[in-house]
Amino acid sequence: MISRNVRIQKAYIFHKIVAFLLDVLSYILLILVLYFSTLYLIFEPTLKYSDAKSSSYEIRETYGEYEKVLQDFYFNKYSKEIISQKEKIYNERFSITHIYNFSVLGLIEHPNLNNYKTTLFSYQQNEDGSFNPDAMAIKLPGSGERYEKDMKDLFHSAYKKLDNYLYLFNEDYAHYQNVITNSETYSRMVASTISLIVLSILMPFIFKGRASLGERIFKLGHANLKNGYLANGVKTIFRPFILYLIPLLGFIFYSYNSIIIITAGYLFANFLIIILSKNNMDLADFLLRTETISIQESLFFKDKNAEEEYLKNLVETDEDN
Repeated sequence: MISRNVRIQKAYIFHKIVAFLLDVLSYILLILVLYFSTLYLIFEPTLKYSDAKSSSYEIRETYGEYEKVLQDFYFNKYSKEIISQKEKIYNERFSITHIYNFSVLGLIEHPNLNNYKTTLFSYQQNEDGSFNPDAMAIKLPGSGERYEKDMKDLFHSAYKKLDNYLYLFNEDYAHYQNVITNSETYSRMVASTISLIVLSILMPFIFKGRASLGERIFKLGHANLKNGYLANGVKTIFRPFILYLIPLLGFIFYSYNSIIIITAGYLFANFLIIILSKNNMDLADFLLRTETISIQESLFFKDKNAEEEYLKNLVETDEDN
């Protein structure tokens, strides 16, 4: 039950939303600074991150003409390794041409009259009417913007998969990719952890009302819903984990999809919760049973002892007067 001496004025929604956005922005900026600092001050001299990226790029041979690169990769550089890998997957013997036809050109592994071609390529037909998967597929005639785009997309899609093959077949490439991945992942981990500690754990214990950096600007704080007293240290520590842990994990172990879906989606969901909830409570407020308040317009205390001390001083002041 809230003490009759506690007067709470909840935070204005505009202040709360802007404070939340400022906190997100401060996270992004600090993480980027720490990420690049860690990457180039620690992993660059120890693991030679830049050299690994350069060497990986050279092995990858990123030419503009994807079709030529793919043919060279399949038929010259790694034909034996690719055949061996496909045998393990399918438990079946394939020629490299057959593999190229279905892995790159998008044709069916075992063609028949119903599925021997796509809109772009077709298996060659034998005299007996069957189709020959071991002969290079024929490019079907076509023209126009859509045809050219579909053809380019087909080869580009197959080209992007070369990383997986290189990682399996080329030890140097695998080594360089591990250096790159580890350097970037550990740098993101260091940057995210330090940012979380500084911005969402240390600062709230420094600022009045357990406020974050953005909340400090608008003089906001956090009080318990049950009694109106200042949110305790445990809730203060758990608050950033509720709000930012999932986005930070998405950043650390990111893929392009996780950056968009996990990070932006999660933060946007919290943004909607603030707007649509009855008392403009965010996700952390709901779970921790707290309320974001305006410190300037509220009279609240750290705990019951602080309240009693305040009342004692108030009585003594009245008596002196």
